[in-house]
Amino acid sequence: MEEAKITFTLNRLVSVLNSHADAILRARYDMTFSQFLFLVALRPGPLSMTGLGASLDVTTAAVSKRAPWFEERNLIRIHSDPRHGRKQLLSLTSKGQRLVEETAEALDQAFIERFSDFESSDLAVFHADLNRVLEHLMTIPKVTT
Repeated sequence: MEEAKITFTLNRLVSVLNSHADAILRARYDMTFSQFLFLVALRPGPLSMTGLGASLDVTTAAVSKRAPWFEERNLIRIHSDPRHGRKQLLSLTSKGQRLVEETAEALDQAFIERFSDFESSDLAVFHADLNRVLEHLMTIPKVTT
């Protein structure tokens, strides 16, 4: 019965996609999908610990605890916000930026390959449909009464 509900199907789909992404990144880059998402969130530009936490839907403390690992590997830079002395900003280093670009492209290609024998749908149409679903969900309220 649960498998007939769209909620369960969508949740399972996201879980399976994330699992594939994690396996690809671990095998090719010795990186988890969670670590990849941490870096991707910084792609547009510097974020505070709080801002990054909100972007990743985790606590500021979780970001603060994980950030040194990325900094030690020269993937991010932690620096003071010039406008707020006590606030710290995180930004990608050039090495981090290159890694995000390379891994994002590799993941995209790996998923294209995984769907290459998916005969029931044109991949470009499928991608466009997924984007329309995403855009729709982003424009409606999250909670309705």
